[in-house]
Amino acid sequence: MTWKVRDCCNRCRISYKRTRISVRCLTISIMEDKEDRPRQSRIHLFLRRYGRRLFISAALIVGCLTVVGICYIFFALGEESTGKEGKTSNSILGTAGFTSHERLDEAIAILDDILKRMRLEEHLMTDTKTLINALKNISVIKDNTRICRIGKYKKNKRCYYFSSTTKNWFEAQLFCKKQGGYLVEIYDKKENLYLKGLASENQVLGDKNVYFTGCNDIENNYSWIWDHSKMDMKFNDWGTRQPNPGYENCIALDGEDNFKWHDYPCTSKQHFICAADYF
Repeated sequence: MTWKVRDCCNRCRISYKRTRISVRCLTISIMEDKEDRPRQSRIHLFLRRYGRRLFISAALIVGCLTVVGICYIFFALGEESTGKEGKTSNSILGTAGFTSHERLDEAIAILDDILKRMRLEEHLMTDTKTLINALKNISVIKDNTRICRIGKYKKNKRCYYFSSTTKNWFEAQLFCKKQGGYLVEIYDKKENLYLKGLASENQVLGDKNVYFTGCNDIENNYSWIWDHSKMDMKFNDWGTRQPNPGYENCIALDGEDNFKWHDYPCTSKQHFICAADYF
């Protein structure tokens, strides 16, 4: 623009120092410059004004079309693969909801069946417990209604008889056999305490209250054996300084020593205890 201003000033023969004329010359030069420029078309002006917006919009449209194309390609490939398996993507999409509901119904049915079985098992367990208790009660009633061949005391499926008369060991053995029983055999502490309690209840005042049992060492070989079962004596409840050496070969409960076990001569006359399995 400077050369044009200078040219204008030269043509008008006006110095740079005159401000008003220089401004006028500048205005004239600008107008001439505009006249020299080629006129811009409407399209050029439109693109100049809205070009950036159009570019952004076009880019967005291209991007969307690209995404749609990619989705279509994947969809087409998926349809082709499912077609090979005998299923189509459309059928899958169409029945997806139905399949989900169907599986849910199946799961609910399975859970319902499990709950029914659990309830049935609970009922069976309850019925089983009731049956067991009933059988126990029947067993108790049956025990109470058992008939003893001899004696009136019942314990551990056996009946016990405490004699009021005295006999020697051999006579007592024969008596018990005739009554369907045998001289008592004691295998453990529990039964021993039970018999000691009964002996204490049956003791007679002024009597020694000695009761023969079925254990003996008649062969005198220091081997105590139960007569009825022929078993060796394993449990014992010997009294003080018992057993004695010599010919005291039959064991009895001694009332004078809190019914501890003492050995007595088999030929001595004592009370005795018979035992029998009840029926």
